[in-house]
Amino acid sequence: MKNLFLSFVLVMVSLVAKSQLPSHLNLEEIQKEFMILYYKRCDSLGHKIVEDKSLICMTECQVNYLKNLNFISHEQEVNSKFYSLDDRLTYFYPVMSKTSDVHVGEVISLIGTGKTIHLKTNKELAIRLFNCFMRSESHREIMDNKEFTKVNFKVEINKDNSIFIVGVLSNKLLR
Repeated sequence: MKNLFLSFVLVMVSLVAKSQLPSHLNLEEIQKEFMILYYKRCDSLGHKIVEDKSLICMTECQVNYLKNLNFISHEQEVNSKFYSLDDRLTYFYPVMSKTSDVHVGEVISLIGTGKTIHLKTNKELAIRLFNCFMRSESHREIMDNKEFTKVNFKVEINKDNSIFIVGVLSNKLLR
């Protein structure tokens, strides 16, 4: 009975935390605004990119892992079949992962909760996420790499109600 009560309390706390998200928050809108910024940057660099749905499985694999945490990482649990980006590539695309001409990259960023979310529009939140990438030399290098022509990004909220984004980039259409 004690465990049942504790489980009920944890579920209620979780629901209350999610319900405290601002009503204007729209993850799809943030993602759309983010992509507009990224397309503009790529256009200015002469970098041709297209959104590629074949990368969704790799993007969502990392998103689903991170949304249950209160931090971001490019890795999952040690000894997991999804531990690294290369492990995810091998799992989802075993044949293509064996070819030396397939290259992938991953970028991840997070912005905090509280007033930063409550006082910002979806567009402003997208700008903050984009600027986090641009301030990180290693992330900017991956995003600006003209070898990567296929991209897939997903915006999500983690268990602390922080907004994060995961992007997977590839030089080839993965099948």
